[in-house]
Amino acid sequence: MIRSFKDKTSQAVSNGKAPKGFPSDLVRPAQRKL
Repeated sequence: MIRSFKDKTSQAVSNGKAPKGFPSDLVRPAQRKL
């Protein structure tokens, strides 16, 4: 379980959202790795 995130981008990806400037096709693979 992740207790905190370094930045808001990581937190948004963990929640399944694609933040501005982050490729939307990488959200699912990034979620699996988190």
